[in-house]
Amino acid sequence: VIDEGFEYAGYTDHKGSLVLLDEVKKASVLYGASEPSKGATALYRKLGVNSDDWKSQVRVNPFTPLIYFKGDRKKSLGMASKSLDMTEDELKLYAVPFFLAD
Repeated sequence: VIDEGFEYAGYTDHKGSLVLLDEVKKASVLYGASEPSKGATALYRKLGVNSDDWKSQVRVNPFTPLIYFKGDRKKSLGMASKSLDMTEDELKLYAVPFFLAD
């Protein structure tokens, strides 16, 4: 996860519309905090593999910064579980919850 990393995706504007960078086209989930006092969660999911349409998972405030994982989550979990000599299910107990959301 550290090698692949999270990247800035964009933000929601004053109307709640998405303002995204071009690199985000390959992402399928956008993460952020729905409220200042909450941690990051999956806020948007792409409606289809080749789609540019996103569906909100929760109510999102204007000017919410968004991030995406630029790597392959499944591959990263597999590599980490192998290097730590754990099953993927054991590793998921320690993973950041929003990273596991499909």
